[in-house]
Amino acid sequence: MWRISSSTSACGFEVSLARVPMFFSASDAEADRELFRDAGLAIRLDETVVQHEPEGDLPFHWTLAQKSNA
Repeated sequence: MWRISSSTSACGFEVSLARVPMFFSASDAEADRELFRDAGLAIRLDETVVQHEPEGDLPFHWTLAQKSNA
């Protein structure tokens, strides 16, 4: 399983958290879902979490997806 995240206010970049590669993009949640579906992945978890920053609230769309068996 891969865990991929995106922020609606950040430019695209990749980091490794706990030795898991993660990609942060500037796409919205619906665009993320479409990318997962187009890649043949099944979405197992899909939620938006708001992180409170000094500059204001920052929503992150977290998705856990898995290669489909179909």
